[in-house]
Amino acid sequence: MSNDSIADDALANEKLRTEIAKLRMEAERLGRSGWREPALILSICGLVVSLLGNVVQWRASDSTAKNAEAQLRLTREKWEEEREKLRAEVAALQQKAKLSAKDRVSIEEELTSIEIQHKSLNAQIDEARLRLLSLTAKLAIDRGAKNRSHAVKAGEENIALQQAEVERLQGKIAATNVRRSELEKRLSY
Repeated sequence: MSNDSIADDALANEKLRTEIAKLRMEAERLGRSGWREPALILSICGLVVSLLGNVVQWRASDSTAKNAEAQLRLTREKWEEEREKLRAEVAALQQKAKLSAKDRVSIEEELTSIEIQHKSLNAQIDEARLRLLSLTAKLAIDRGAKNRSHAVKAGEENIALQQAEVERLQGKIAATNVRRSELEKRLSY
């Protein structure tokens, strides 16, 4: 045997021993549970932390979405109630406007009637005053003629009646003035 073959055998033996050591280590590694591998443990921990973070984030966003939805529902209900109130108010105002238009026509007609009545009463007052002046003048003449005492007395009674008529008519005018001012106030609203 030559040196070369011994060296080759030694080298082959050495290769074999290294190969056997490698195989033993691999068998030992394969015989061990995979759970003892640090790389696997770190990967699993990272996965668990990531999954927990996702679950927590999903629950938080779900809760936020539910709160926002509830708030939106409450706001929508509030606006619906407000819209119904406004519709009722508008309907009431429209009804009031219709009544106001009818009232306005009625008030204007009454004011026209009062104006006509005023003119008539003023004409009656003017006539009563003229009669009063005429009676006063006639009474002065009758007083001058001393023998007409009965005519004087009748004239004085006529004057008193005419004055009472003038006062009555003036009272009527005052009452219609009060009513007119009431109606004009209602129209100004």
